[in-house]
Amino acid sequence: MKAKQIVLWTLLFAAIFIFVIWLRSWGTSPQDSIIEESSTQAIELIPPASGSEFDRLYQAIESGGVAPDGIPSIDSPDFIPIQDAAVFMQDDDWVMITRTPQGLFIVPQEVLVWHEIINMDWNESENYVFSYCPLTATAIGFRGEISEFGTSGKLLNSNLVMYDRASNQYWPQMLGQSITGAPPGLELTHHPIHWSTWRNVKKINLDGKVLTTNTGFLREYGSDPYGSHELRSSYYFNDAVLFPLMTETDQWFPKKIITGLRIEKKNFVLDPIELRKVKSMQFSWEEHNYLIFWDEGLETTRIIDQTDYPDLTIDRAKRTLISPQESLVWNYDGWPIDHETHLQAPIYYDAFWFAWYAYFPESSLIEMSDFE
Repeated sequence: MKAKQIVLWTLLFAAIFIFVIWLRSWGTSPQDSIIEESSTQAIELIPPASGSEFDRLYQAIESGGVAPDGIPSIDSPDFIPIQDAAVFMQDDDWVMITRTPQGLFIVPQEVLVWHEIINMDWNESENYVFSYCPLTATAIGFRGEISEFGTSGKLLNSNLVMYDRASNQYWPQMLGQSITGAPPGLELTHHPIHWSTWRNVKKINLDGKVLTTNTGFLREYGSDPYGSHELRSSYYFNDAVLFPLMTETDQWFPKKIITGLRIEKKNFVLDPIELRKVKSMQFSWEEHNYLIFWDEGLETTRIIDQTDYPDLTIDRAKRTLISPQESLVWNYDGWPIDHETHLQAPIYYDAFWFAWYAYFPESSLIEMSDFE
């Protein structure tokens, strides 16, 4: 009986692996050479210097089974008012939420899972890249004077490798740094994206815009090719890691959702389940102080740099942050209300544990028990 179960699980994982390769090669075929034909242009790479740290990362890149832009980015996103989205959104739908100078944007997971990247405007001089990797459960925003980004068809630690369509540099999503080109090591400016559900969005009456399926591509929107978030046997909940990792650990379940925090060259990890218990905490590193708190409305982690406002408090009823001494108020995103001073956020995002550890094995655990 036990042998039969092992065979069944082996067949299941093999089927998942084959399916992911099929998904990532929708209408395309793998191209593993340094010059790869894309639907837009050839990616002419300048590899990093041999023996460098960037070379170590570059050598660990794997083919995801798809050519560049085989998973097409959304370059002309169509957003509609939140009240108009109720006709196609379901309460249990997972969404990703970000705030820019253009407003609050809500992206259904079952739309972006087919595209992984949205190229948006931040303001007149800056662009915004909204990125999502289903294999590592990472949603990360980047802004700055950057060109359009596309999917390279490559993976590093099972994580999306983006490419800059102007410079042709490779940018692993979780690293937020170029690893090819002249020079490598350029960094992107991170901007938070938060996970939640449509039910929570309605519950707290968010005012924003929702991405539609009007993408210019024909896909089975409303379904998830990696499996249902309701089935414990789907990719999101089983222990299958489909592509090689640079480092591995069995400290936690591989698909456990953690929040990773990056402060300059130091990396930290915290458990959102434990944060939910303590609700909020203050965390200091070197000369900076951070307010880490659980957003009960959206059920997500938030981190704000409160170094300049040590008296910062949380008004959970109004979903605001307050500095009584300065008489200043911000929303949970750190955007000012009736003044012009923004609160800054460090680099942080949710991820599967296996992926975070593969990139940042030296991370320190923030123990919630120290703050109960």
